[in-house]
Amino acid sequence: MTSLEYCDFASNDLSGSLSRDIGNMTSLRRIGLEENNLTGEIPKEIGHLTNFERLSMCCNRISGSVPRELGNLTAMVGIYLHNNALSGPIPKELGRLVNLWELQLNQNFLINGSIPKEMGNMTSLSYLFLYSNELSGEIPKEVFLLNNLLELNIGSNRLCGSLPREIGNTTIQNVWIHDNDLSGPIPSTFVNESRLFGRSSP
Repeated sequence: MTSLEYCDFASNDLSGSLSRDIGNMTSLRRIGLEENNLTGEIPKEIGHLTNFERLSMCCNRISGSVPRELGNLTAMVGIYLHNNALSGPIPKELGRLVNLWELQLNQNFLINGSIPKEMGNMTSLSYLFLYSNELSGEIPKEVFLLNNLLELNIGSNRLCGSLPREIGNTTIQNVWIHDNDLSGPIPSTFVNESRLFGRSSP
């Protein structure tokens, strides 16, 4: 089906894994597979889909790592892989996705390693949700230099170190960094931040 552009199988009871042959569907722009019973890994062949814009496989039982080949998909605007069983680090190659608007890797519980500083290159990013994983290390200041970032949730991880002073330099309106291992003072740049809104965690 090399001419297929849009495909939505969401909210069914589909099982099994996503075939590597998806890499042959060269016209595919969007696929919706959320809220099924899918297992297995995300095939790296998905990185061949140069027109791909939106990947939604949340709320399944997908395992393995986040493929670094996703970084080849520079037309991508949305990645929704939350509520699965993904593990391993966040690929630094995702930093190439300069058109990405929303990234949700939250509630996989096994994603580990540090938050790549290359995420500071994702200049269109407005929503970044990485909460409820096993992320460690310091929060890269580059995240707070994203001029379009509106919501950031990196709570319930094992992040350490201090809050970067750059936290007050963003357009951020909602931020959640609860349940980590942070230390040190709250930067004055954050205390003076007038654009923050208060609402409960998503």
